[in-house]
Amino acid sequence: MTEKKQPVWLRVLEIIFGISSIILSIVIIINTEIAIELLVVLFSFGLLFFGIRNLTMGTSSKLHSKKIKGLLIGSGTTVMILAAIVLLYPEMAIEAMIVLLSITMVIIGFASITIGLTRKWSNIQRGISIGTGAIVLILAVPVIIYPDLAMFAIIILLSMSFLINGMEIITSGIIGHRQKNIFSFKK
Repeated sequence: MTEKKQPVWLRVLEIIFGISSIILSIVIIINTEIAIELLVVLFSFGLLFFGIRNLTMGTSSKLHSKKIKGLLIGSGTTVMILAAIVLLYPEMAIEAMIVLLSITMVIIGFASITIGLTRKWSNIQRGISIGTGAIVLILAVPVIIYPDLAMFAIIILLSMSFLINGMEIITSGIIGHRQKNIFSFKK
């Protein structure tokens, strides 16, 4: 098995992508509007691709019944319309995401507490379940009362993700991975 380092051009490309990721991280922190727009665009394209997939499956699949095809076509069309609305009215999409996040947190919190109170688990398991539910509910309150706080947290997490990813890519480019050729018979 022979080993060789990555080609120089690939290492330089990794460093460039890593630096770009770090710059994007800094830009997101400095200008939060870019982060919000990025989230909306990613959310919109996710919805659009899902809608296209369902619409395509509904119109071309020979495996599904007419009811399922109708459901796929209807849901695909609805989701594509929602994607267009999200792109046209990004503020509404952001508010909807935060409302859904807060509602989800409340549901998860109550569910965890209810499970902890009703299951015949050990006291430790019940305590962890109830404690987790209580923490989630406590965290849900600021999200409901201060939706901007939730958006700020999402922006910080997005920025940190780009920053850490960029540092990892730069390190990879500087060090250079060794590639093993498992098909070589040379020693």
